[in-house]
Parts: sequence; C-alpha cells; structure tokens
Amino acid sequence: MTMMINNYVFPIKYKLPLVMVFSFVIGFILAILSLPIWANLLRPQWIVLLLLYWMLEVPSQMGLFGAWLIGLFMDSLLDIPLGTFAISLVLIAYLLMCLRTRFDIFSSSQKLAIIFGFMILYQIPYFVFEYANGNSFSMWLFLLPPLISTLIWSYFAFFMHNWCKKFYVKNNGVIQI
Repeated sequence: MTMMINNYVFPIKYKLPLVMVFSFVIGFILAILSLPIWANLLRPQWIVLLLLYWMLEVPSQMGLFGAWLIGLFMDSLLDIPLGTFAISLVLIAYLLMCLRTRFDIFSSSQKLAIIFGFMILYQIPYFVFEYANGNSFSMWLFLLPPLISTLIWSYFAFFMHNWCKKFYVKNNGVIQI
C-alpha cells in the first residue's frame, strides 16, 4: 500500500513516522499558542499527552532518545535552559517503558492516577527552575495543567486512535483499522 502527498508516493512503512511528526508539530503549536492568562492556566500539557499516547501505542517507534529530542525542542521553544523538560520527558518515557506491560491491566482510575503522576513529574523541573529564579510559586499553577491533562486523557486517546485509523497507520498490528 502507498500514500500520496503532493504527487509523491510514500510506502506504507513511512506513514507512521509522518503521522507522529505531524502530531508533534501540532502539539508544539498548541503548546506555544498565545492565549489569555486565564486560558493559559487551563492549557493541557499537549506534548506529554502525545508522548504518552505514542509510547503506549507504538513503543518500538518512540523511546528514550525520541523523548529526549522532543524535550530539547520544547526547551528551545519555551526559551528555558536546555534539559529542563528533556530530563522530565526522558524520565516519563523510562517509567512508562517499565509500566507498559502492566498498564493495560490497570483499571481506568489507576491509569488516570498514573497519567496524573506523569503530568506532575513533567512540571517539577520547570517549577524548580522558576523557584530558583525567585519567581512566586502557586500550588494551583502547579496542579491545574496536570489535572486538566488527566481529565482530557481518555478523550485525547480516543481522538488520536480514530485520527490514526483515517491514515490506516499500522505498526506490527498495534493500531488497527
């Protein structure tokens, strides 16, 4: 099977990386999109949601190195010291790799608790950096984005799964039509 983009035919094995890159580009745009202050507090952590989704769906395509690159790119986009988010994403990726085989047998509430823990883990280095620079620290600012991200996780995973089905993305039978 092939896929055509601008009169160029891609073999089916290249569909998955293209879809993953496109989804992360959309995630980066949503992460840096300028919003009013009140809406910025409610912004989900799109990059972590995407990383979790892709690591659960196709772990052979997304690993520690990919998480590190995404984190470095996120650090450069947000103009914070390199490695702040990269170390968080690598740690999340490693923990998810360890939990992946057991993740499917957890109940929905246990899965959401683990997702919330990953979202908190993503926030910690950023708030340590902010606190070290003398900025104020609010517990609501710390907990609200992970809470929003956890609440939309089920809907996000459902949307991503259906979106991937439109592209007929398959990788060893993980995402199937």
